[in-house]
Amino acid sequence: AQRDLERERIWILRFKKNPEEYARIVKEFSPGVSGYLLRRTGDPQVAEELTQDTFVEAFNGVLKFEWRGISLAGFLFKIARNVYSAWYKRGLRQREIPLDPGKMEIESGASADQNLLWAEEMGHLFTCLAQLNEIQREVIDLNFWAGLTTREIAIIMKMKEPTIQSHLHRGKRMLLKHMTELGLDQESFYQVMNTAEMA
Repeated sequence: AQRDLERERIWILRFKKNPEEYARIVKEFSPGVSGYLLRRTGDPQVAEELTQDTFVEAFNGVLKFEWRGISLAGFLFKIARNVYSAWYKRGLRQREIPLDPGKMEIESGASADQNLLWAEEMGHLFTCLAQLNEIQREVIDLNFWAGLTTREIAIIMKMKEPTIQSHLHRGKRMLLKHMTELGLDQESFYQVMNTAEMA
């Protein structure tokens, strides 16, 4: 989704005047950052810990933040990516792709049948994501679920924007192909993607 950059400016201005306003920034962006880290680590507890690390590390950076080709959200996801990379390089745990749908929080008001269907659809999605290469998975994650532009992703991943656009196009095409092979039409494919965004 398109972010309201004016709102970001207001939040940062308030934060620079009153550090307690940082809680507003954390509340706004922590669900997206946590979801990204959950999909990267496959472990809800680790994702929660890395989310906390991300916002602790981002505190001073947000104080000095300026818009130079990347939004505040992009800046935070860049830090989250670095935090995840540091965690992964420490060898604390192997990457888990696909993520076990059973580890993801289900909608509390849903019926047992709805939850069963949701888990099945998530299983299909993450099985298909596992067929993509690492770069394609991350580009799709940052674009579709984090809502970042290809320009922002290029900055975060230190690649040229046309390269990111190519990975995104090929990754989405392959993902749709794999999902179709499992019996999902294009409409159902995007419904599943949108559902996963909320996970």
